[in-house]
Amino acid sequence: MQDTKKMIPVPAMTAPEPAQEDQYQPAPEVGVTLRGALRLFRADLARRFQLREEPMTVWHVIRALAQPGVMAVLLLRVGNWLHATNHRILARLIERLIFLISRSEMHPGSRIGPGLVLADEGLVGLTLHARIGSNCTLFAMTALVPQADGAVDIVLGDNCVVGRRVRIFGAITLGDGTQIKENSVVLTSFTSPGMVVSGIPARCDGQLPLDRVKSWNPLRGQPLGTGGGSATP
Repeated sequence: MQDTKKMIPVPAMTAPEPAQEDQYQPAPEVGVTLRGALRLFRADLARRFQLREEPMTVWHVIRALAQPGVMAVLLLRVGNWLHATNHRILARLIERLIFLISRSEMHPGSRIGPGLVLADEGLVGLTLHARIGSNCTLFAMTALVPQADGAVDIVLGDNCVVGRRVRIFGAITLGDGTQIKENSVVLTSFTSPGMVVSGIPARCDGQLPLDRVKSWNPLRGQPLGTGGGSATP
């Protein structure tokens, strides 16, 4: 018989200690660091030059920085970084500076993918709950207005175009490649890709292949129709 007195005792199972809050740091989102914010702005600037069909030379960049739409995007990227790093007072100062330069009210807590292009006329409204994908274009006098309680985000997919004098109200989700024609009021979601919407309230005018929407230059003409023809007006 085995001598139980010589057996090595097995320690009792104990619950693991709760992890400390500072033991896990999630990977920083794009734009959280200043370098990331400037990389996003470089992508914004590159897309603007691509749409305007201009070379991205030093002289053209200097000229572009004098435009209200470009400066608003640059300041917004810096404001996003300040907001994400809890420099909220500086972020709010950046928000006011954006308004002074472009007459646009854009909250530094909004989250926007690379390739953003804003109209130089300004008057764009983005709230804290605006979530916008990559390569989107916002024309003048547009506003994204969340629900009264602000509990749900307004989400725009990639390659969306928001025309002049457009209002988007409530918990709205728009799929990739959505085009909203000017003077429209969006009260419902359009989640399928390539939707063309217009009216008050906005209704679907048709649907386009997403690759056709991506190849279209929104600065060179009106929103694409649903009929045949070239992808670039």
